[in-house]
Amino acid sequence: MLAHYVSLVGALTTVVAAHGYVESFKTDGVEHPGYLIKYYYDKKNGLRLPELAAWSAENLDSGFIAPENYTSPDIICAKNAGNANSTVQVSAGGTVEFRWNKWAHFGPVMTYVARCPADDCTTADKTALEFVKIDEAGIDVGSQEWAATTMVKNNLTWVTKVPNTLAAGHYVFRHETIAVQGSYYEGGAQNYPQCFNIEITGAGTAQPVGVRAQELYTPTDPGILFNPYVKNITSYSPPGPALFKDATPNSNSSISAATSASNTSASAAPTGSSFSNATTSVVQVPAAHTTLATAIRPTSHVSKKPEESKTSNPEFSTAVQIPSETSAAVTESPKPAHASKSAGHAVAVPSSTTATPTDSEGEEAKNSDGEILPETFTLETFIAWLLRNASDKSRRHARQLGA
Repeated sequence: MLAHYVSLVGALTTVVAAHGYVESFKTDGVEHPGYLIKYYYDKKNGLRLPELAAWSAENLDSGFIAPENYTSPDIICAKNAGNANSTVQVSAGGTVEFRWNKWAHFGPVMTYVARCPADDCTTADKTALEFVKIDEAGIDVGSQEWAATTMVKNNLTWVTKVPNTLAAGHYVFRHETIAVQGSYYEGGAQNYPQCFNIEITGAGTAQPVGVRAQELYTPTDPGILFNPYVKNITSYSPPGPALFKDATPNSNSSISAATSASNTSASAAPTGSSFSNATTSVVQVPAAHTTLATAIRPTSHVSKKPEESKTSNPEFSTAVQIPSETSAAVTESPKPAHASKSAGHAVAVPSSTTATPTDSEGEEAKNSDGEILPETFTLETFIAWLLRNASDKSRRHARQLGA
């Protein structure tokens, strides 16, 4: 039986590889390289790096920024991001196409711009940059397709149109995807920001006031903390400040900024004993076979996230879907009154077992810290135990890469 659990851990660590980054981008059709992970090692080995308009980052596992780090400089342009040493051009009213190397999550996509002091983005203090949102997309309520899914279908490419009224000058473009498969509990969202130095040319004069990246989000913002597993999401507002008034509605698909005009069912945060949903939804729990997913399909009951479900590595957070032996219909509970900011939230898994996992020699299963699963444990407890083991493996892998 232990081999079965080990295979689950292996699959969990593989999920980390499903993260991605922008490997290249185009301005008005001209292609430019992104910051590749290999450049980190080239720099470490004393090799000369190419001229790049993409900011550097040290997220070697293509990892995310967790909500607990929303006030950290890492939320600006990714982990330990450094200024790009070059700048490219785009015309006001033109397009910037961001091409990701891979992606396997669902969620909103956004692009911000920040004017650089003295029109020099190569030396700008990133913590002082003030960002204006010029592009956003959440979910197409008709097709129920998330913006990130649309991006994947579009050859892993997201197209942002530059407002034609923006004043000419040097800007840092901040492109971001937020994976929301874990947004049903506080701290479960995953932000993937990346930055690029781009000069806007043209005759625009607008200089909108922006917001520092460390002030863009909070862990309990609607759009960050909500139930993404409602059967039919009727509306969703991407998090962050309002879209710039002269921004063009997103044209990557039928998704548009207009769909995020109001906050109702999907954007309300879970609190107390249930998620806030405008409609009643029925979730079918799969039977028999054990499968992996990026998140547990929530039931109607919501509880505080247990301490054991937190991994010690904030850059690895993945949940497992472990179906029960029988199918069951779960109905969402009524909308609660308010959100709690004092503790995280998680979905309680309505199933338990008294079996104690053992290895091939009959010894109790242990994780890398020697922790033994109790004789009676819930699926939620098992998932937390499993994630800690996977987190240990992920940290060892990261240390080996950086050695």
